[in-house]
Amino acid sequence: MSVYPNPAADELTIEVQGAPAGMEMTIEFYNLTGTLVQECAFENSVFNKISIKKLPQSIYLYKIMNISGILKSDRIVIIRGK
Repeated sequence: MSVYPNPAADELTIEVQGAPAGMEMTIEFYNLTGTLVQECAFENSVFNKISIKKLPQSIYLYKIMNISGILKSDRIVIIRGK
């Protein structure tokens, strides 16, 4: 599983290989104090696009989960152009 680009501006791509198409997945974004700031559910395909336009410029931790549990967790940097 890959999440890119990092840093990102408006959209993330979650690339999933090997998981069944149509499997429901969720990505959660947390700020650095551990507060959940955005959650997005999606049905898996190989390339999944997630909008992050509403998140302010910062560093976030994310978790990608399905019914089995956490599949990936890491950090993402959001940078807005001027």
